[in-house]
Amino acid sequence: MPLNQTRTRTLTLSNTGTVALDWSIAEAGGTTPVIVEATDDLAAKFADGLEGIRAAAAPPCSYSVPLPPNGEALNLNLVNVVLVPQDSGPEAILNVAGPDECEFGGWYYDPPDDPQSIELCPNTCDVVSTPFAS
Repeated sequence: MPLNQTRTRTLTLSNTGTVALDWSIAEAGGTTPVIVEATDDLAAKFADGLEGIRAAAAPPCSYSVPLPPNGEALNLNLVNVVLVPQDSGPEAILNVAGPDECEFGGWYYDPPDDPQSIELCPNTCDVVSTPFAS
């Protein structure tokens, strides 16, 4: 699936006769369908299915360290992480020294001495993972 293609998720009741179609739609969108059995606890299973879709659609909280431009060295002090909410302008996220400094949110390199990834602090991850936050 190309990177710029919209991921399609489906939620299906198993006794509706559309399971095969929903598999096709979901697979074409790079996902698998959530199939809910129509039982006495349908409402709870349906809610669980929606929560699973929401969790799968949430942005990640771990990112690769960016590659430097060709022929240049990456200056880790110049890397910025920015949240762009749908209803306002860009908001810079504060870089902190490590996970022990995450009390007020932010992001940090992991591991700090030889960065392999950029990790969002738990509070910040919660913000970006909330629907309509980013």
